[in-house]
Amino acid sequence: MSFAEYTGRTKPMNCTVCGASVTHREARVFAAPNDRFHWTAVAHRAPCGAHCGGGGYNPDENDVHIPPFGACPRCGATDTAVARIIERPGHSERVVIHRYTREYCRELGFRIDLEACVNGSWTVRSRWPTNHPDSLERTVECAKNYVPWLKEL
Repeated sequence: MSFAEYTGRTKPMNCTVCGASVTHREARVFAAPNDRFHWTAVAHRAPCGAHCGGGGYNPDENDVHIPPFGACPRCGATDTAVARIIERPGHSERVVIHRYTREYCRELGFRIDLEACVNGSWTVRSRWPTNHPDSLERTVECAKNYVPWLKEL
């Protein structure tokens, strides 16, 4: 666990989520063995008018620009692109591997989603991170640990 406090310093910077120039606050994170400093955007609206995920928002807010694992309801922006879809033959399940595309999360590489088709629409049943952010093929191998039917293909 670590604690943080705002230092009182501010400066204008581009938001890593929406790209708008907004005020950022400096935070000092107290973490052993060394403290570190980073800048966080203040709450703001994205250019499309939705609350920007980069500046924080209330958990019950639905009008959010690039919410985690979703798309902006106003402009459709996401933080991932589909890298591969593997469907289970004869069943209504599939594995969708997403590649993170935004600068603030690109180092994460990939995400694995298990989806099921319910009443004609795909819904996420489970979601896992990957240990191989630089390799799509190793991510597929990692997915086999979570989804047993992938080993049969």
